[in-house]
Amino acid sequence: MASGEERSGLLDQLAMEAAGGDAGASATLAWAVRHFALATPAIRQYLFRPEDIDAAEQLTLVAVATRISSFRGDSRFTTWLHRVAANEAKQYVRAEARHRDRTVPLLADVQGEHLVHRISSIVVDRAVVQHEIDRLPEPLRRALVLREGQDRTYEEIARILEVPLGTAKTWVRRGRVALAARLADQLRPTE
Repeated sequence: MASGEERSGLLDQLAMEAAGGDAGASATLAWAVRHFALATPAIRQYLFRPEDIDAAEQLTLVAVATRISSFRGDSRFTTWLHRVAANEAKQYVRAEARHRDRTVPLLADVQGEHLVHRISSIVVDRAVVQHEIDRLPEPLRRALVLREGQDRTYEEIARILEVPLGTAKTWVRRGRVALAARLADQLRPTE
């Protein structure tokens, strides 16, 4: 069994390989993030209900899959992951606050009454994520790529897309939810 320092080193190496496009490393990294609950401490700083924590963990896995190419190894992978998870948790809190009166759960709004399946049990490589991003409706795709792929602020996204700030934020949120739903479809057993 690896010590904490050894595990951190292995995670850093996996993250560098995943950032370089290694699909196997990406899959192993996603498994490790979920299996060792690496994102949970950051998320628990903002969320308390188990279902909210789970939803934020799923969004974090999507964010890691879409942003791993930005990992440069300047810090530990766990430090980078902590920032990503905390940001996802904060965005989840803000989205929930805006949609408190809705009767449909936030993660189900793309698929109606169907629950979004757990993303953590699939092997997501960059090609799958990119394919699903490419299939998103144009405004959601552009907003999501600007936010996740180019790390633009919401203000920059609004200016680039020539829309109000609230619309830019909504498009990014809907893009994330749609991407999570599309990736979750990969879990459905084929018959």
